[in-house]
Amino acid sequence: MTRFKFYIGFLIFIVVVIFAIQNPVVVDIKLFTWKIKNCPLSLLTAIPLFIAMLLGFLFGWIKTMSINTKYRRSMRNKDEEIDVYQKELRRYKELMSEDDTPIGKLIVEKINKRKP
Repeated sequence: MTRFKFYIGFLIFIVVVIFAIQNPVVVDIKLFTWKIKNCPLSLLTAIPLFIAMLLGFLFGWIKTMSINTKYRRSMRNKDEEIDVYQKELRRYKELMSEDDTPIGKLIVEKINKRKP
């Protein structure tokens, strides 16, 4: 999907460049009380496109940061769970090492073979 978006953006960029080259027309702009004289038409189309690209980048960046924050929080919770399970495993190992029965020794051997 990212590659598709890149190609679409590149295609739009090419169209705007072709438009700018083929239309070197100068226009006057009026917006409420603002007046701009002798503004190139290509600039009038390129500026909103550039603003739209910046806004798209900004919103994409905000979404990415939000996802990363959720992921980090989830990983921190998983790390805390792993710590709790490792503490329980150590406690069981200590309890079973005190047990002198063959089953207790077998369980301790199995626990020692596991990687923490």
